[in-house]
Amino acid sequence: MTHFNCKPLVLAAALLTASSLSQAQTADTPRNRVDFQSEVSQVMPNDLMRATLSIELSDRNPGQLARALTQAMNEGLAKGRGFSTVKLASGNQQSWPIYNDKQKLESWRGRAELTLESKDFKAAGELLSQLQDQLQLQGLNFVVSEETRLAAEKKLTTDAIAAFREKADAVRLAWGAKSYSLVQMNLGSSGGGGGYPRPPMAMMMKMADAAPGAEMAGGESRVSVNVSGSIELKH
Repeated sequence: MTHFNCKPLVLAAALLTASSLSQAQTADTPRNRVDFQSEVSQVMPNDLMRATLSIELSDRNPGQLARALTQAMNEGLAKGRGFSTVKLASGNQQSWPIYNDKQKLESWRGRAELTLESKDFKAAGELLSQLQDQLQLQGLNFVVSEETRLAAEKKLTTDAIAAFREKADAVRLAWGAKSYSLVQMNLGSSGGGGGYPRPPMAMMMKMADAAPGAEMAGGESRVSVNVSGSIELKH
């Protein structure tokens, strides 16, 4: 009876399979691949003002505290109705217990917020002055509005892609390649400002003492669009 040794055949088949996979991976992996990015930006005026105001009160009766906070918010909102170009809305409202040294409930303290948003800086400044008779200014920020930012990004995207293509052609010429093909490309954007940072105390005092209708400067922000990607050089 004759016995055949199959191990060499199995080993040969395994080597052949590994070789085929290696060749397939090499064929799928771009040769002469170059990764780079380009970015274009534009400095533009902030056209939107955002502010946060708040009030904190204390009372032994949590129901009375809630009513007092609600009344303060309603009075603030009523003042805002006289300014059609300013968007005023109630924000967070919360309360918490206050304990004495013996861990006995002593009173309740609550906090309520109003948020302000407007492109009319003069009207917004006047309303802020009126609201600060009762509320405290907690945050003030100037940003590029979403519609303005999106319009800017649309143009910047075209410019960024053109810059990417120009750089790709420069890479091709530098390496003496006849042509190139795009392997991948990613788009990203940044800038325009945002958030509600707490202003310096000097600014808060100046806002409180400012005359109604005082001019307010929004400053500028940089909006950027970047393109990153890879090309394959062909010789």
